[in-house]
Amino acid sequence: MFILIADDSTSLPEPPKGALQIDLRDQPEQAGAILDALGLALLHRGRLEDGKKLIERGLDLRRHFFGEDHPDTARSLNSYACALRQSGDAVAAEAEVRKSLAIDSRVFGGSSYPVALNLNELAVTQLQLGEFAAAEQSAQSGLNILETLHLECTDPNVTRLLDALGRVQQTRGNYERAADIYTKVLDLDRRQVGHRHLKYALHLINFATVKASAGKLQEAKEDMTTAVRIIREDVQRPRHPDLVDVLANLGSVLRAMGDLKGAKEVLQEALALNIEVRDRKHPYVGNDHARIGRVSYDLKDFGAAAESFRAALAIYEHNVKAGHLPAKHAFIAEAEAWLARSLVEIKEGAEEAHRLARAALPTWAAEFGERSVEYAITSAVLGRALYLIDHSSVEARERLAKAYPVVVAARGAESAVAKLILSWLEAANVSPPCTNGH
Repeated sequence: MFILIADDSTSLPEPPKGALQIDLRDQPEQAGAILDALGLALLHRGRLEDGKKLIERGLDLRRHFFGEDHPDTARSLNSYACALRQSGDAVAAEAEVRKSLAIDSRVFGGSSYPVALNLNELAVTQLQLGEFAAAEQSAQSGLNILETLHLECTDPNVTRLLDALGRVQQTRGNYERAADIYTKVLDLDRRQVGHRHLKYALHLINFATVKASAGKLQEAKEDMTTAVRIIREDVQRPRHPDLVDVLANLGSVLRAMGDLKGAKEVLQEALALNIEVRDRKHPYVGNDHARIGRVSYDLKDFGAAAESFRAALAIYEHNVKAGHLPAKHAFIAEAEAWLARSLVEIKEGAEEAHRLARAALPTWAAEFGERSVEYAITSAVLGRALYLIDHSSVEARERLAKAYPVVVAARGAESAVAKLILSWLEAANVSPPCTNGH
């Protein structure tokens, strides 16, 4: 089949011999739908640039024939937001999906199916922006619409919205709640698409990260290995961006299991593939550098760790300047905190560590609160830096003493980070606070 979608000025290619020819130049409603569908299909196969180009062409076509405030234009805007998000420009993606949401809410109503699709894309975008509370609200609102329409068992977007909710619960440390959500997600996926589908594999990997966070490392490793196999066996997606993310998570689990050599090999493969299929400056490439930095830290190669975290921060800062990431983002705060943690182990690194840790704390306070483990660990790093700068620092001792019980409660007294903070307390001649039996 040969389908022509062009304007009158386009130089027409010669169709293959014997091909069925369909000229859609006089049917913009069909041409826009086909361009949009093909673009999304290419995105799902990891061909980001090709998919984005087709979606942009469809959006231009729909704007020209139907105007800025038409539901068909809204559909293309939602697809364009997806393309921007996958390309790393989450800020622009949120703006486009909100345009689509405004149109669909006016035309179809706030409780309509098109609005549920908008909320699905908005929730995933907000997760990428680190706006977890907003993502939860968007995902739950989308689910409420689908349930009202009695589509909670049949619509493919139900599991996508539930996945967003599961990821929010994981970031909050509510692992049991997240596990309940993913158990439901995978059950629905098996019924809707089967257990060999990419969608099932991606939700399986997200469930595996929950298990890893809850300390079920062997189960997580097995699930991640299964997900890698499903994606590699899919001939349409031999170098898919989602394979990069699966490898990255597998590397993190191997690190947690103590297999630092295996972790580094997998993470380096993920980094190389990510640069190839996305872009050297994509935020997720920054995440890969940060993961490798954590492995180097565990190997006590603090100089290499610092180098990796600096590489991650440079990528994030590039995206902030380009308007693709907000200036206060969890990715940035985490890289700052880990770089500070590496620098307090390096001679003359305390001053920079002090600056970085202070910069990270407001983000953790805003996202998770000052009683969160993320805030506590970074505050302890700040305390260590202050102690190295001035052994008499009262603030240093206060921060270390306040952080330790929070970290023990969240990670356990035998965790590496709790033992590290305890050693910093002892160095500062501070008795460990009561940890309620932990």
